[in-house]
Formats: sequence, structure tokens, C-alpha cells
Amino acid sequence: MTVRGGPQPAPHGRIPHVRQKGHRLIIVTVTGLGIVLVTAAGVLTDRLPSGPADGLSALGNSLIAVGFMDELPLVAVVNSALAAYFAYHWWNGRDGQGGPRRRLRAGFRHFVGRRRTAPSHG
Repeated sequence: MTVRGGPQPAPHGRIPHVRQKGHRLIIVTVTGLGIVLVTAAGVLTDRLPSGPADGLSALGNSLIAVGFMDELPLVAVVNSALAAYFAYHWWNGRDGQGGPRRRLRAGFRHFVGRRRTAPSHG
């Protein structure tokens, strides 16, 4: 049977590239869901501080958004917004300490540029 305007089915009745793409997206989505669930469990049991929890939640929600991008765009948009929210709080720190941004600034504060070229003799 020929289908107009679409890809031709493989001899066994499935379209090969759709099947392979689906497996990858399922793996990405399940990985993201696992990260979010483990992070939520860590926060609820007070075993995971808010900083790493925000970073892991941002990563997990990003993976979920990638997994649902083609199938359910509304879910992808919601998870992208959640990822941005958690990434913002991870970067700035919820406790007013500044998070990783402050630690990076403190690390580069002691940097002093040195001239590494040979002096010109005039």
C-alpha cells in the first residue's frame, strides 16, 4: 500500500527512523524524570541542600523538556520554565549567599595579569 505525502512503511510495517528517535527520547525523558524524582526525595528527607537540589532540578527539567518537545509542546514549555527557574536559583543561591556566581568571583579576585612578552629594548 502506498501512502501519499508521507514516508513509505518498512517491510515489517514500521518506519525505522521514527522508532529509533522514539527510543532516544524515551531514554532522555525517563532520565530527566529520574533526576527530578531523586532530587525531590532528597529534599523531602533533608539529605540534599537547596543549592545542589536546584541545579539537579534544572538539569532534570531540561531533559524532560527535550524529551517532550515534539509530542507535547505545552509540557516542554512548562518544564523549560521550571528549568529556568531552578537554574536561576542555583546560580544566584536561595540563601542570599550568591551561589556559584559568588564563588567564581572570589576565585578570580586574586588574579593579577602579568606581561608575558619579552620587553622591547629600545
